Amino acid sequence: ICFTVLIGETNDGAFMRHDVIYDVMIHGDGIVGRLTAYHLMKLGLKVAICTKKTQETTQTLQGQRLPQRVSAITHASLAILPGINDESHLSHYTQMLIEPSSMLFKAEDVQKSSLGVIIENDVLLSALKNDALPIFDVDDLVSLKKSKNVWAYDLKDHTVSAGLIIGADGANSWLRSHCGFVLE
Repeated sequence: ICFTVLIGETNDGAFMRHDVIYDVMIHGDGIVGRLTAYHLMKLGLKVAICTKKTQETTQTLQGQRLPQRVSAITHASLAILPGINDESHLSHYTQMLIEPSSMLFKAEDVQKSSLGVIIENDVLLSALKNDALPIFDVDDLVSLKKSKNVWAYDLKDHTVSAGLIIGADGANSWLRSHCGFVLE
């Protein structure tokens, strides 16, 4: 995570012009990015997302749409997700085997009917969709500059800024790479 806290002047003392100022800019429009945005917005923060907009590809088998990915969600995690009430999208799991240690978890061992649910990622993303959440395309980003107390996003047609930026853009993170963070 790269961050600063307040909005202020540039390193040379000049003030920057910002068309829009956000409290938080989240890099990544997946489950982690959207869930983070959801909870920060519930706290009253002004949040936006910067992500690479891609065209979705849908696979089909005998005319039926196949989900791209699924997630195993615990009941505790399910409780903090908004709008996941339709049981038709949920498949309860009663055990989970962790490899390579061959550790087996069973619902019956904790006196539960299931450990959690399997859910399609697109159902999760749909539940976290918020039309009030601005989404910027990283391909429109001309430059990202850090001033004393602000991150300025120079986009093709305007500038936005944020006091805090959060990387939720996966293993091949554009943000981590741009900020010089190396995973070993």
